[in-house]
Amino acid sequence: MIGINHSYKALYYYISPAALSVAEKYLRDSYIKNNFVIGICPTGGWASKKCDPEKFVEIANALIEKFNAKIIILWGKSDEEDALKIHHMLGDKSILAPSTTIQELAAMISRCRILVANDSGPMHMAAALGTPVLGLFGPTSPYMQGPFGDKNEWIRLDELECIECNLLDCPKNHECFRDLKVDKVMDKVSILISKNNLKTGN
Repeated sequence: MIGINHSYKALYYYISPAALSVAEKYLRDSYIKNNFVIGICPTGGWASKKCDPEKFVEIANALIEKFNAKIIILWGKSDEEDALKIHHMLGDKSILAPSTTIQELAAMISRCRILVANDSGPMHMAAALGTPVLGLFGPTSPYMQGPFGDKNEWIRLDELECIECNLLDCPKNHECFRDLKVDKVMDKVSILISKNNLKTGN
């Protein structure tokens, strides 16, 4: 309306050298620095935007089996319970990131080859950092919320009548995540790998 071109949606996020050093040391000490590291992040803000921990475990197991991925679980203070639950179910097949500052979380994300995340701050952070991200969507719109950028993908059960309900809490059974097929998620990850020319752990 006032002549400003607003079609450009690329994001950028600065990480301090100190935060990068923390992430590098943690990955090195965990012996996964040079592996095909995929981050999973249960952060969601709204309860309805959070994919169930059990589904994240299914996704993580499939990523390990199909791509020989090393899984790191990233989390914030409000998501510690879910992160611990996922880590407990995966056992030694996953690495639980330590408590981090926002900068350190960004540094961890920047060292992942791919991030699988709910519609959340870390999802947008990955897009801004150039880390390919797969956004898991239910009550919100990927067309409105991203993840923006050609490197990224999203998945949503558009066939559900209640999809994009924009409710903070699900009044049903969270079908938008519980009914999400893991093989469809793997298809999206395969697209991410292909279009970003990533080398898997296989």
